[in-house]
Amino acid sequence: MVLKKNRRPQEIGILFTGSSLMQLPGGDMPMSDGRWDVLDEYGSVVWPCCGYEHVLELPASAKRTTHFKHLVVNWNNHGHPPPAIYDKPHFDFHFYTISNAVRTSITAPMADEMCGPTLPLSCDDLDTALKPLTPAQTPPDFFSLGAVEPGMGNHMLDGTAPELAGEPFTQTWIFGTWDGAISFFEPMITMDYLQQLSGEQCYDIKMPMYFSAAGFYPTGYCVRYFELYDTYQVALNRFQWFHRE
Repeated sequence: MVLKKNRRPQEIGILFTGSSLMQLPGGDMPMSDGRWDVLDEYGSVVWPCCGYEHVLELPASAKRTTHFKHLVVNWNNHGHPPPAIYDKPHFDFHFYTISNAVRTSITAPMADEMCGPTLPLSCDDLDTALKPLTPAQTPPDFFSLGAVEPGMGNHMLDGTAPELAGEPFTQTWIFGTWDGAISFFEPMITMDYLQQLSGEQCYDIKMPMYFSAAGFYPTGYCVRYFELYDTYQVALNRFQWFHRE
């Protein structure tokens, strides 16, 4: 976490080494670590979810100056749906504005309790996940595909994202929602992108007019590779103040 002299947040992110990428579960391993898998009555997996999860606490300065509560990195060694779009090996970097206790309360149901064949939540959790944002709190061009997951909630996609128009998926931006509010900010980045990165690439985040809680929120993010140290950084930045609706 980096603060400016006036205590305004400047960046929040994660550092990891290039060597750590070589220690991840590969394509010959299961799609998930099993924590959020949906099982049938015999204990067989009917819906694998949600990759390999690593939960990180944020420093007190981040919690004090922003609404971010914790960070969860999901490594998807086989990618995930939709097929032929996000099925490349990639990372989901989830910066959550809800607590870890709330996040983990979005549990994986048993198979016969799923609200639909492609909806791995109970119907009660599905209703909460799909509660819509108000128009003023909806980021421009983003829409809900109904892509819900245990331990996460709902996902909103950018309708103008290149990969939705047939271009290869390299990196993209996702917003998550829970109970009618944005619940996570997510850069989604492929392994190929990281391994081919040189220097720094920065991107804008399409922001809504308002949030459910006033405060500083990032309007951009950067992905960096420091060759001298063989280290990567994924950081949210360019924080601005947004009012509550």
